[in-house]
Amino acid sequence: MDIVKKTNEQLLQIGLNVRFYRGLQNITQAELAERASVSISATSRLENANAYTNSELMTLLRIAIALDIHPSKLFEFREK
Repeated sequence: MDIVKKTNEQLLQIGLNVRFYRGLQNITQAELAERASVSISATSRLENANAYTNSELMTLLRIAIALDIHPSKLFEFREK
C-alpha cells in the first residue's frame, strides 16, 4: 500500500474516532470546537478526513509510516 493511500485511510479513521467520542458525550461539533478552542470548521474538517486541510496531521501520519511505527508512538511522552 502506498503512503498516500495509507495516510488517507488513517485520516478517515481518526475522523471517525473523533465523531464516535463526540457522540458518546452527546455534543455537537460546535460544542467540541468551543471546548477545544478551535473553529467549528476545524472539527468538521477533521471528522470528514479532509486531507487537504489537515496537513500537519497528514505529515505526522506519513512520518509514522516512513518510520514503520504506529502513529500513537509519536504521542508517547518520555521522561528526560
